[in-house]
Amino acid sequence: MTERHLFRGKEDRPDGEFIVGYLCGENAIAWSEYDLNGAHDYMAFVIPDTIGQCTGLRDKDGTLIFEGDIVKAYGRLCFVRFRAGCWELRSIDGKLIRYGTSEMLGDCNDEHLKVIGNIHDNPELMEGST
Repeated sequence: MTERHLFRGKEDRPDGEFIVGYLCGENAIAWSEYDLNGAHDYMAFVIPDTIGQCTGLRDKDGTLIFEGDIVKAYGRLCFVRFRAGCWELRSIDGKLIRYGTSEMLGDCNDEHLKVIGNIHDNPELMEGST
């Protein structure tokens, strides 16, 4: 599977961290880890409101960009969301910067994108959003 089929969600436990893997139902994410003894499969329950799909894009540091991420793009603070079948990159004040498929968002050359947080861990960055 490609990276854009990955999902991320915050573990449903105190001090839960984000888990990246494949969506299993409405509130679980599964992944495999490999070591010298072979593959080990895991699953974690996550908070449904924190689940976001990967765009398939990476920022200038190679970090995968997920729905719900806050990115600096073209000198603006923006957030990423999926709506009506398309990815949207919106400025914090709600202005649409880019939209389309992952390939179309890819026009946002990765040198112009930097993940600086997400709407769940850094809500203070969303002040003034619409």
